[in-house]
Amino acid sequence: MAERLALTPKKEIYIFIHGIGSRFEEPTYVLAGLWHFMGRCGVPVVYTWPAGGGTDPLRNYTYDRESSEFTVYHLKQFLRLLASCPGVEKVHILAHSSGTASALAALRELTIEIRAAGGDTRQTLKIGCFVLAAADMDLEVSTQRVGAERLMRVPEQMVLYVSPVDTSLRQADWLFDSKGRLGQFEAADMTVRGAELLRRLPDIQIIDARVAGSWFTSHDYFHSHPHSVPT
Repeated sequence: MAERLALTPKKEIYIFIHGIGSRFEEPTYVLAGLWHFMGRCGVPVVYTWPAGGGTDPLRNYTYDRESSEFTVYHLKQFLRLLASCPGVEKVHILAHSSGTASALAALRELTIEIRAAGGDTRQTLKIGCFVLAAADMDLEVSTQRVGAERLMRVPEQMVLYVSPVDTSLRQADWLFDSKGRLGQFEAADMTVRGAELLRRLPDIQIIDARVAGSWFTSHDYFHSHPHSVPT
């Protein structure tokens, strides 16, 4: 890591945490493209976990969901190690699909530990921007953790990429029979109190990726569709 940081004037790390059904080469390709179009700044890092090993769609999904829970412990170790590397000034996290659940769980557990020791999670882990793209998480569970447990105050900025027309999240919603997934969030889902609280938090951005006249309904719109990237 020290060698890679020495090659860039921006001493920041960009981590990509993939979702279900992803083999090693897929998230590597995604982050390589994102890093290139961001101007090749900082150091790109792919965090991989066991996913995409089955052939039956339903069983593969449940296998990957449990694997995403298994990796939380290792992700916590990984984030601690990165923050301890000499020269690292900031760590940005981009999590996709069910990888968002792993990332949020790891951040939550680390925050509990660090706060109990009297520390500050943002400073300890050097967390910059935390992006949750097409989050495959129950809407009520995730908003409770982000809101009630004040996780939105941990990173410098929290960004949600959402799309109510995401067909993969519709299938997950049907499978879990939940109220909705975080990645399907709409303004209509918010209570009056929730909307008021959100207005008081300028460090949270919600990007509705629906584009007028767009044809896409895929789950990877945050990197595959050019209009989903804010300019």
